[in-house]
Amino acid sequence: MKQDVNALPFDQASEWVVSNIALGNCLRRNTPESAWECVPLTLGALTITCQSRIDNRPELFKLLTSYTVAEQVSIPDSVLLLKAYEKWGADMVQHLEGDWCLAIWDAANLELLVARDAFGSTALYYQYNPEFFAFSNSIKPLLGLNKGNLHINELFMAGVLTVWDAKNCETAFKDILVLPPAHAIRIKNGIKQIIRYWVMEYTPPLYLKSAKDYIEPYLFHIRQSVENRMRSIGPVATQLSSGFDSSTVTAFAAQKYMRDGKRLTTFTSVPFYDSATLFSNRIATDESYLTIPTCKFLGNADNYIVSSQHTSILNSLLLSLEMHNVPLHAAGNMYWIYDIYELAHQQGIRTLLNGQLGNATISWSGYSVYNELKKWIRQTLLLQHPQWKERAKLANLVLSKRQWPDSDALPNPWDSYSVISRQFGKDIQLKDQMRQTGHDPYFTSNFHFKQIRLQFLNPTQSRAGMIWQNIGHHYGIDTFDPTNDRRLTAFCWSVPNNIYFREGEYKWLIKHAMQGVLPDSLIHQTRKGRQATDISFRIQKEGVAFQDLLDSFKKEAAIGYYLDIPKMEQLLNEIRVRPDQVSAYGNSIFLLRGIQTGLFIRMYIN
Repeated sequence: MKQDVNALPFDQASEWVVSNIALGNCLRRNTPESAWECVPLTLGALTITCQSRIDNRPELFKLLTSYTVAEQVSIPDSVLLLKAYEKWGADMVQHLEGDWCLAIWDAANLELLVARDAFGSTALYYQYNPEFFAFSNSIKPLLGLNKGNLHINELFMAGVLTVWDAKNCETAFKDILVLPPAHAIRIKNGIKQIIRYWVMEYTPPLYLKSAKDYIEPYLFHIRQSVENRMRSIGPVATQLSSGFDSSTVTAFAAQKYMRDGKRLTTFTSVPFYDSATLFSNRIATDESYLTIPTCKFLGNADNYIVSSQHTSILNSLLLSLEMHNVPLHAAGNMYWIYDIYELAHQQGIRTLLNGQLGNATISWSGYSVYNELKKWIRQTLLLQHPQWKERAKLANLVLSKRQWPDSDALPNPWDSYSVISRQFGKDIQLKDQMRQTGHDPYFTSNFHFKQIRLQFLNPTQSRAGMIWQNIGHHYGIDTFDPTNDRRLTAFCWSVPNNIYFREGEYKWLIKHAMQGVLPDSLIHQTRKGRQATDISFRIQKEGVAFQDLLDSFKKEAAIGYYLDIPKMEQLLNEIRVRPDQVSAYGNSIFLLRGIQTGLFIRMYIN
């Protein structure tokens, strides 16, 4: 297993083996206390291996040890985690804050605990069968363990192609699973028990006297979350867009560096080709129009504009498979993300912050109860009317689309946004599979806004942390999202809706809390930023290479079975002829997702 991660950058590799039990670690030091880290570590009957940045170390030291404040600096996380296990056993995981994953072997009780943080940027893959239990925070060692005996998870692959996460504990390979965030595995006497140790939606609502009373604790949690993730022995930078979330993270990171007498590095992706005509005026295709003045406003932030002029889209798809070993929904975004990481690596950045989950936490918009009720009444009346389909069209609700086609000869719901082959979808009964999970392939379901928010926030459904961790492992850069901090998330969930949507204004809390912290031009913006908007022009530039690749796909029966190659050729041809068409952006996303899936099939199906 170790051989398959030897190419990754790490500072020290160690292993511990006793009889038929082995723990290993490829350690990369980043936090100040990691200078004293040496894992796997054995204390008495307990042995631990971990990847961690524990944020509530001072609180844990008070509860667990008699170390002085001066001594605590040189106590690594592994020692603190074992002390926590000695006191609380497997329940220790409920007391940990930060981004971490761990495994503890208890020789006295012959018990193994494997766990993953509540919301962080870690991963934990595992394989459990009668012969062995193996685990890793990278999937590569498990693939190496199964070399020559890998089996593709077809339903997972269909989910990638149709933007549907069928089962969140599965991976692209049968028998290899992923432990969801906020979960732990206990194994004793050959019996495996999976425990969910935190349920965010159980957080009770918080009622304060006035709306303004929420601002101070809100800012406290954000500031604390950002600064916890800046405890790096090397430079910290941020990915900065024109939105609230990354801008808020950047603002508090800049404040911390201002106090330390440092300047903050920020990276912003922009299009190289003019793509404004592909989108409405409400979409900002070049987000530097706000990121540059934001950095100027902050006073100590340097904004690097990354246009990815010389980056090959095709090469980025191959690099993505090398990092993740799976096709991604966002295959079309990887080229600019990798460019930012490459530039950050060249500059010696050790930690990169983003604000990916912020739309559902710090910048949650709230919702109008009146609009929700009006929408529900309108839908109810329309659905009860004998001519509801026609009336739905007149009301611009497109409810007729939500009727599944009864015949296989009719278009499938995903035909407009996927290149999955019709035969493959039929063979795995994709329609029935989606129905059983309640998935709406038309994406027209009108849930209550709170339910929509929960879909984003539910830690059992999050794969983002694994993706960022894999990229970070490749470039030697820790990646953290302060907007997914457990305490911050719980606070944002507890805030009533009338604080987010107030006086007819969406995002009331962040708009009022960030006054004076961010420029007014950003706080009152009316446009939404988007990345990779010139992807169709980039595909046109590499059109010959993409066509050659599709020609090679035609010669491989497996790829032709899973993918609709004629449709992919049609999309490519339309993009090459008219990359400036409005449809070219969406077609590019669907095409690249299919091409990366084809490359994945070629790599793993023999």
